[in-house]
Amino acid sequence: MKGTTRQILYKRDPNVKETVKKEPVKKKEVPTRDRKAAVSEPEPLSAGQNDLSARVYAFLKSHPLIALKRLSDESGIDNANFNKKMAEGRPIPEKPLRAMVAILKKYGFGG
Repeated sequence: MKGTTRQILYKRDPNVKETVKKEPVKKKEVPTRDRKAAVSEPEPLSAGQNDLSARVYAFLKSHPLIALKRLSDESGIDNANFNKKMAEGRPIPEKPLRAMVAILKKYGFGG
């Protein structure tokens, strides 16, 4: 190891010169987008769907022994969202609403 030189990390060797040039980091130009344009307006629900959601809510309120958690799980809607929609009277999305009506027909729902 006679011809090699090593620099000790904690002690700077005056014989070793640093030749590394630090260039400024270039930022990539990323096109900005308008956030309002990215969010599309939800499709308006049909009057029949609003009416059907209201009838489902009325049926569930008149039949308190039906487990809402199991119903929401079986129909594919999150339980917390379903409870919030029911409390506020907002319409249920179409896909879970169809599944919910099919399940509730077993319990006497006439929808």
